[in-house]
Amino acid sequence: AAQTYNNIGLVLDDLKEYDKALEAYEEAKQFVEKSLGKDHPHVAGAISNIAYLLEKMGRRDEAIEKMKEVIELDEKNSGLDHPDTANSYNILGVILSQKGDFDEAFVQYNKAL
Repeated sequence: AAQTYNNIGLVLDDLKEYDKALEAYEEAKQFVEKSLGKDHPHVAGAISNIAYLLEKMGRRDEAIEKMKEVIELDEKNSGLDHPDTANSYNILGVILSQKGDFDEAFVQYNKAL
């Protein structure tokens, strides 16, 4: 069901129905949390999808907070040196750059290295 909710979110995103897409991504996250636990690595992926959409909607502060949640889960599940953690730091850097917070983006990009 989580994958189906995610796929629905992708289609709604393509249709530019962002509020409905966000609801679908939230449903996917809730399903993953209920079935696998709140700290499971798949939860990080679900939250990352939400962050991506929030950034696309111009809700960058919310997207930044979601990516911080993703990084916390990545570090807990995979460690600091894992590619997933590095990728999440990179995504956070991109969102911060989009917001115009270049100093903090630089910090996040360096953590991704």
